[in-house]
Amino acid sequence: MRFTRKKVPLGNKIVTVLVPKQVPKQLWFAEPILSTRAVLGDAHGFAFLSQLFLTAVKCEIPHALFYVPRPPVNEHTPRNGYNLGRYDLDLVLFHFHSLQIRSKDVKRVIHSLSFLPGEEIHLEADLSLLHSYLESYNHWNLKNQLTSKSYSKYVSVSGNSDILLYLAYLAYRFQGVEHDERSNFHLHSHADTIGTSPENGLDFYYYHDPLLPN
Repeated sequence: MRFTRKKVPLGNKIVTVLVPKQVPKQLWFAEPILSTRAVLGDAHGFAFLSQLFLTAVKCEIPHALFYVPRPPVNEHTPRNGYNLGRYDLDLVLFHFHSLQIRSKDVKRVIHSLSFLPGEEIHLEADLSLLHSYLESYNHWNLKNQLTSKSYSKYVSVSGNSDILLYLAYLAYRFQGVEHDERSNFHLHSHADTIGTSPENGLDFYYYHDPLLPN
């Protein structure tokens, strides 16, 4: 994946912010749907998300923070009978063994990006990790290891390598789904039982808007 890399001083450390160069249009970050935070997207959106999680698993850049701005074209609210809250949030993702950061500092870091120079880099997503997950997932202890928060206009997601790999696998399962509005919200995956608290989970919902450009 190609990213713009920017380095932001924060206290006694340098936070490296990685912004993907190409974000699919069919992708929404929402809070809440029912009682938890969620990502909505079609097959292309979740393919991108799976690669992002896999990249975060193996990223060796100290204090790395992945920032995914909401695509500006998907301005309408995905509709369904669910209790849908805000849908227009950006995503912040980090490995909590690499970075510990407060919500208000995330806002400071993101706001400073427009004033800083950046450079393009390429980070490889290791798809073989998905096979490792399938071979060993039943030996993992995922419960209470996922943290999701909402603050200002961001949804932040963090966890250890096992959590990020588990999320990559859940997103990967949406690949190959045909664009069909009848699948909207019906196809979904849950990670709302492994949060550090009941409200700190994350769910994935298939959603395709035929009116958005490809």
